[in-house]
Amino acid sequence: MSSSNNTTSLTSIFGKIWQQLINFLDAQNELKIWQKCDRGNIYWKVYNPKNGQFAYFSSENEVRIWIEQQLYKA
Repeated sequence: MSSSNNTTSLTSIFGKIWQQLINFLDAQNELKIWQKCDRGNIYWKVYNPKNGQFAYFSSENEVRIWIEQQLYKA
């Protein structure tokens, strides 16, 4: 294998590793949403990792509003 091919191969490998790292870090900033059930009552627990804030809602509509508010804050 020539030196040029080795360099291209290393560049490709490092490029893939870099992209995986970016994808991982980006996923760490995504809003998290869980649907929960407590004694038959369904509710939603949400988390914004950018500010460390948790919130709890009793309807999907409230969650949608919260998501929009978080996106507009960014």
